Amino acid sequence: MEVVYYDDSYADSGEDCEVLIGNNTIDISYKDDQGVATYKGKEIGKGHYFLQCPERNGNANLHMFPDSKHLDGHWSEDGYEGFWRILLY
Repeated sequence: MEVVYYDDSYADSGEDCEVLIGNNTIDISYKDDQGVATYKGKEIGKGHYFLQCPERNGNANLHMFPDSKHLDGHWSEDGYEGFWRILLY
């Protein structure tokens, strides 16, 4: 997972995360210095997902093309915003 903040305060290109996709849902979980975060969402169109993480006041979207190994999107969490990319293995 690669994460970039829009205010240029932070970028990370090596975080591990777990991605579960199935039955028109998606769950993304990762661990950081605040503990474990889990974003859960639904598919709102083929390869387009809207996710939420209530415990961190987080909202996000992710998109992917058919047969792609990348998810790309935008996130906002507790007043911060940025984008993220997830490479699926």
